[in-house]
Amino acid sequence: MNHVERYLASAKAELGRNGFRRICVCSKDNNDTTGAEVRGYRAKLDEAQNEKPIQEYLESHPSLVIGELGLQCHWVIPKKRLGSEFVTDFVVARLNSMGVKWTFIELQSPKAAPYILRGKRLGYHFNEGFSQISEWRRWLQSNLDYARREPTKNGLGLKDIVPSSDGLILIGREAHRDERTQAALTQFKFANNIEVRSYDYLAREAEKRINFRANYSELGECNCY
Repeated sequence: MNHVERYLASAKAELGRNGFRRICVCSKDNNDTTGAEVRGYRAKLDEAQNEKPIQEYLESHPSLVIGELGLQCHWVIPKKRLGSEFVTDFVVARLNSMGVKWTFIELQSPKAAPYILRGKRLGYHFNEGFSQISEWRRWLQSNLDYARREPTKNGLGLKDIVPSSDGLILIGREAHRDERTQAALTQFKFANNIEVRSYDYLAREAEKRINFRANYSELGECNCY
């Protein structure tokens, strides 16, 4: 076992000790998303008037949150408190050959468009999501040791998290996107390291993972970090 493999094994063990649930696309536990969960999510999304019922559904079915297909372990942590000041919607950790990579996820209204005036100005809900992630990053900058320490040492257990961790804002539906808006969102991502996706994205990516497992079921416990 080389030093990278030793680090990844240690990180996986530590995240488990910290009480975070591991989700893996190709583990024998088979705890990734099911077709029934995706159908339930789509139904919930179609009837939701704000983000609250979606938050509740995702907390009950956390594997929906992990996003794009990748043969890495993920840990999905809902409503993680950052000191006494903030509570995140979700924080997601994943392991890859570079180590532990964290993403802050902020949920906004499924009825809201990211931009108004055809991609020229942030919409209210989009701006609120951006402000939330920015505040979490600033908090981390001032409380990094506390955030990284294990809970047994009075910390939060967010192993090796950094203030510049990725952000993801979930807002609106695919119908709210046009070519100009998508171009503005791409520019926003590169400027702020925050991706902006519609809620439909989670269902679409979950279906890709389901198809992957169906086509490669013989892999069993595949090469997962």
